[in-house]
Amino acid sequence: MKRGLLFISLFVLFINFQLVIAEHQVSPTSFSFNINEESSYAITITNTDIGGLTSANITQVVITLPPGLVFRTGTNSTNSLSDFRNTSNTLIWVNSSYVIGSADGGDNAKSFSFNANATSLGSFNIIVETKNLTGTSTKNIPLTVSDTITPEVILVHPNNNEEDT
Repeated sequence: MKRGLLFISLFVLFINFQLVIAEHQVSPTSFSFNINEESSYAITITNTDIGGLTSANITQVVITLPPGLVFRTGTNSTNSLSDFRNTSNTLIWVNSSYVIGSADGGDNAKSFSFNANATSLGSFNIIVETKNLTGTSTKNIPLTVSDTITPEVILVHPNNNEEDT
């Protein structure tokens, strides 16, 4: 009797632990764009939580843009059944039933896209959060912003690049 109760307890604990530590896959793994060029960002999220459980359905996707990456209003799109809202640098897709998932726990990959303009050079992170009843999963997507303009150097002195005599 005790052995059976121990087995059931361990099984329930294992299932709950799997739900809590389940990861959501995010791709691509990085972006690289040029400064001051409006670019299209497409992010695919795959729900790898245990199939068939509606508690594993992702009900909210939050994409936080770093300072210097400016979202272009009206360019957001997705193939999920969700409502979109945003603040200046936070893009949110939400549905109380599921943004990624379904009534039977299937349909586990969706794309989220938007246009943005990078106004600062450097390396940054785009933060992608997915939320469901078991918790929140956070992933960083590195973004590199480069400058492709060749610098121009004009010598004022010495004239014609000659030394003074």
